[in-house]
Amino acid sequence: MTQVTLAGPTTSAQQQLPEQPQGITGTVLSLSGDQMPSMDANPHRSGPQPISTKIWIFSGKIMGSGSPRWSLEVALQHPNLVGWVNSNVEGQFQVGLPPGEYTVMAQYGSDLYLNYFLGDGSYLSIPVTAGDIENIELVNTENAAF
Repeated sequence: MTQVTLAGPTTSAQQQLPEQPQGITGTVLSLSGDQMPSMDANPHRSGPQPISTKIWIFSGKIMGSGSPRWSLEVALQHPNLVGWVNSNVEGQFQVGLPPGEYTVMAQYGSDLYLNYFLGDGSYLSIPVTAGDIENIELVNTENAAF
């Protein structure tokens, strides 16, 4: 198996963290419009659209406020902020991280967004283990009707 190294995130001090042989790759998507299931094909249903944005990475679990949105002001002051990377025009991103647990959020305007919660009220976190690359999708469904 070929060893891959991924670039580390950029920190709030604008420092580039070192490359790592494990981390997270993923895609940022936005889903909007009528997504209701139907027996017939729905010509008005749009598919997910890729988003080019900043992806924020926090170490550990982050307790949610009950909302999928989190202000940039709060995020910048959070002690678990590791840094960020950008997704490309296809919505794809990758980041090398040391083994551990991470919460990953996409930026939309002046807020971060993650609409996945765990049973304890925290945002979904991603375990990163030595030598493994986790693949995730960050999907914004705020403008979709289900």
